[in-house]
Amino acid sequence: MRGKIAIVLVLGLAGCSSPRVDDTALAPAATVRASPTASPSPPGSPPPSPSPVADVAELLPRELDGVALHTFAVARDLVGRLAAAVGVPVDELEMAYASEHGVRFIQMLAIRSPTVAPGEMLDALGEVAYPPGGAAQSEVGTDRLAGLDVVVVNDSELDVRFGTFYGLVRGGALIVVEAFERDAAEAALNALP
Repeated sequence: MRGKIAIVLVLGLAGCSSPRVDDTALAPAATVRASPTASPSPPGSPPPSPSPVADVAELLPRELDGVALHTFAVARDLVGRLAAAVGVPVDELEMAYASEHGVRFIQMLAIRSPTVAPGEMLDALGEVAYPPGGAAQSEVGTDRLAGLDVVVVNDSELDVRFGTFYGLVRGGALIVVEAFERDAAEAALNALP
């Protein structure tokens, strides 16, 4: 037992008698502190974003009333007109789709741009929702569906072919619902994650 105590004392004294390390050499490492919620990042990596951005597909529902929604690209002409209206190439837009083409017709798009605010895209929706030419002026208003304030774009001459468009900003993206019936649009908005 005495031998173990002696070894501990010798090791402890050796640590005390070691040369003093200059504290300024350690300063850069000492100033880096992780918050309890932050995860460490590898050296040279960019700082973490304050709020992670969800994949744009996560902003749309996968099913509606038990029916799986299609995720193939829809409304390409609308997306092209929207991109032109806000001055960006279509391939800059991050997009996701959810649609039902069964008993009720519903198409949903989530559109995000790294350079254009979703509110700016929402403002442009009224100008570009319907194809140009031969139609009355689109009417742009607001409504409350599924507890959400939405912009409503309707053209009385073209709504029988294209439906009515409902838009809102959510999750840093423009969400557009195209439907023939207000109730169908409300069901789609209720299904948003």
